Amino acid sequence: MASSFELRKQADSHAAQYAVQSEKLKRWLEEKHPDIHFGEAVLKAFHEDMGNYAFLTATDEDFEYSLSTTRTKFSRRRIPTEREVKADLIEQIMAALQSTNNKHWTIPLNVKSERTRISFWTVEQLTERLGGIIRAQELNAKPVSELRQMVATSREEPSLYPKLPVYTDDGKPLDADYLNGLARFDKANFIRLVKRFSSEAIDRRRGIR
Repeated sequence: MASSFELRKQADSHAAQYAVQSEKLKRWLEEKHPDIHFGEAVLKAFHEDMGNYAFLTATDEDFEYSLSTTRTKFSRRRIPTEREVKADLIEQIMAALQSTNNKHWTIPLNVKSERTRISFWTVEQLTERLGGIIRAQELNAKPVSELRQMVATSREEPSLYPKLPVYTDDGKPLDADYLNGLARFDKANFIRLVKRFSSEAIDRRRGIR
């Protein structure tokens, strides 16, 4: 008969491996089947279809086989093409520019030239440009006193931690959804990021104040 210590150790080991495999399944779906949104229902469906042991040791090929043979019908969402994503970002950028008080963007020729220029940009470049415009507009809306405080704060002693990147090493957005997923399903990697970039930076990215 297993001791209480052995049972606790087995339970902790199982929970850790389950978290690792859950994150592995999530990343596999994002890469191979982005039309299937990962969530509790999808995770439960794969776990029940494969069985506990098979799920805990599953490879990408195992996930693919389970998906192709299961009777479970997953709801699928339409994934916009890169062309559609770029078109949407360009519309957002132009709308944001024209919503400012800058008279430059009231001239149709300037708007047309800018639209043509950024049409050759990548999705990443367009996303960064849109983010920059939005940040600038947010700053312009702040009172002078708050802006002065922000400048003073920025001049304080620099952080000992490196800046939290926008993307992971494999190109995925290091956003709130990604970090919250790690916190829930991959504690080890989440703690590694906290130790490397600071809990304050992680919390800000997750939207926790």
